[in-house]
Amino acid sequence: MRRLIFINRKGGVGKTTSAVNISAALALLGKRVLLIDLDTQAHATLSLGVTSPPATIFEALSGRKHFSPLEVRERLFLVPSSARLSDFEVEAVKKPQRLLALKDFLVLQAENFDFSIIDTPPSLGVIVLTGLLAAEEAIIPMPPHFLALKGLAETKALIDKVSRKNPALHLA
Repeated sequence: MRRLIFINRKGGVGKTTSAVNISAALALLGKRVLLIDLDTQAHATLSLGVTSPPATIFEALSGRKHFSPLEVRERLFLVPSSARLSDFEVEAVKKPQRLLALKDFLVLQAENFDFSIIDTPPSLGVIVLTGLLAAEEAIIPMPPHFLALKGLAETKALIDKVSRKNPALHLA
């Protein structure tokens, strides 16, 4: 399974739009795709019409519940998010091994999917670090303006640091 992450410290640059549309396009091409909404705003979840998921990425990362992704379209599966994901940050600070929870989850899902696509919040915090440790390819969407370029530089610096702990991670 190819593991892609859409990341940029800057908000409003098209991370969610890109993640959702590329996931849908890959599914239309016959690939089995797992879209992971790693943003407390849950916009990828809402974009796919999911408003009251039975379980979210929080449960998957916390190990509190057996978690199965939701099939939202043919060959397109979703790990939905909610505001509750912010509680994971507190857990991960107390138990740093939790930073590898998404990677562990994806290892369990590897045989079921061709792609996993991770949508992230506009930050470089614990939740994003969890995504980077699980990903192989980082894509940094950005419009052509100065503030987005600043976000690109900061995001690239973080990817370089995390790749020391996750050698599979590279800028796509």
